[in-house]
Amino acid sequence: MPPVIKFILDKEGKTPKQIDELKKRSNKLLEFLPRRMYENYLLLPEAIAHVINSHDKERDTPVEKVEVSEWIDKKKQVREYIKSDVTDSDCLNEVDASKLLKDLFAELSEARVEFKKPQHPYEITKWIIANQPEYLSDLAQFLKNILDGRNI
Repeated sequence: MPPVIKFILDKEGKTPKQIDELKKRSNKLLEFLPRRMYENYLLLPEAIAHVINSHDKERDTPVEKVEVSEWIDKKKQVREYIKSDVTDSDCLNEVDASKLLKDLFAELSEARVEFKKPQHPYEITKWIIANQPEYLSDLAQFLKNILDGRNI
């Protein structure tokens, strides 16, 4: 077995103090994504539309990226998805992206496609890597820093 470098976890709303305490208790083996959760890296309308369309063959017209974009813009600051003290510029990093995607899939597919983890995040990631890999450059740099042994 290769040695463990780090365990990477979602922040899931933990405070900086809680994160520091967990890192300390793990002998610095834990690292936390800069965004709230992995799904926050996947909020690319084109990729989401593609995955919904690949599973929903009953919709009269395919989901368009503009529909996804407008839906996200409308919902991203709704209280059920985000804490009220988050600024608009940080909102897509701190929104509960998993819940947002679950509701987005259900609404835009008229409940024909249920957002499933890990299947749909994997499919969205795969589409992004194949079509717009630069969209994940922040995540790639984060992982590179960990593999290079840099403190985050």
